[in-house]
Amino acid sequence: MISLWVNYIRKHIEKSAGSLKAYCFKYWNSILGFDLMELHIRHQNEIKYRPNAEKFLKYLNHLECKVVILTNADRNNLELKLSKTTIHNYVKEIYTAHDFGYAKEQQEFWYLINQKIIFNPKKTLLIDDNVKVLQAAKKYGINHLLYILRPCSQSTPRNSKEFLNLLDFCEIISYI
Repeated sequence: MISLWVNYIRKHIEKSAGSLKAYCFKYWNSILGFDLMELHIRHQNEIKYRPNAEKFLKYLNHLECKVVILTNADRNNLELKLSKTTIHNYVKEIYTAHDFGYAKEQQEFWYLINQKIIFNPKKTLLIDDNVKVLQAAKKYGINHLLYILRPCSQSTPRNSKEFLNLLDFCEIISYI
């Protein structure tokens, strides 16, 4: 029975990979049969900054860099994360891919976001924990790409051979 459930979920993960469905709580609620947002609310005490991320954001603000958050997160999940951190104080704008109708893995997202916030891909730094997102950004022309080795603070680091790897945000400060 468990293997049938795992195969059922795996099928939907593969089917939705790289699309907004993969990040949409309504979609997963219908597939899983429970409220994913409620699960996130129950575990909200685990929402926190990555190691030295807040220090890095303060440093970027000191340099007067334009800092923008682009996320694939479901809007409700994003709002929960914003309520548990002060990250919104360090960034100019925050966008979820759901605002544009395309996931960050899709080229359409990059064209639409560049119309909204106007950035030079050659001078932009993108930091992400998803190799497919970094590949899409690279294809769009973004030159400076960093891969977060630990997508979840509880997970073991996963290296990328294609992109520079980042474990702790203090690593970047010494290069700026």
